[in-house]
Amino acid sequence: MSENDVSVVMTGRRMANDYLRIQKAVGWVYLGGFYRILEQNPRSGRYLEIGSGPGYQTAEVMQRLSPDEIVCVEPSRDMLDTAGDYMLERGFGNKVRLVEGFVEDGALLNSLGQFDLIYSTLSMHHWGNPIFGLKNLMRALKPDGLMVIYDIRAPHEGRQSKVNDIRVVLAAAGIDNYTIKNGLMFRTLRAARLGMPLS
Repeated sequence: MSENDVSVVMTGRRMANDYLRIQKAVGWVYLGGFYRILEQNPRSGRYLEIGSGPGYQTAEVMQRLSPDEIVCVEPSRDMLDTAGDYMLERGFGNKVRLVEGFVEDGALLNSLGQFDLIYSTLSMHHWGNPIFGLKNLMRALKPDGLMVIYDIRAPHEGRQSKVNDIRVVLAAAGIDNYTIKNGLMFRTLRAARLGMPLS
């Protein structure tokens, strides 16, 4: 695997609209645990969302936590177009920035600045190279920031990786300060810079 491995890209405006419709109908079921984690670890300021899809969780996070800004990085132009329409519909168009790109693109993430909260919901298993992706995200995290990755339990290690343990991926990414909580279907990873408490 190299730094140039990239995430899966879902294409098609119809598919993006269908995905948003499904999330609006049942997203509360599978994202409820994620929202509880964010509400238990409140942050103000700037948020970075990786793999934002059609914008359902973006709008929910904006409504629940009212950050100053959410920057969404998503590889699919069709998903971003749907998200843009949905942000306008929900009244968040001026507080959400939509950026086409990949978590593996360190130059792109560096150009976006630093964030108080970085999160990803159900996208890490699509990343081409989670080690580089996590390294990039930690560089984008403010010194007192928090990263939350909420994804299916297995495998977290990426599409092509032979690595079977998320702890090995975290170690390879240089992440030493983290907690992992396994649920029935989903896993929550919380990470911060060394010295920052993860209560």
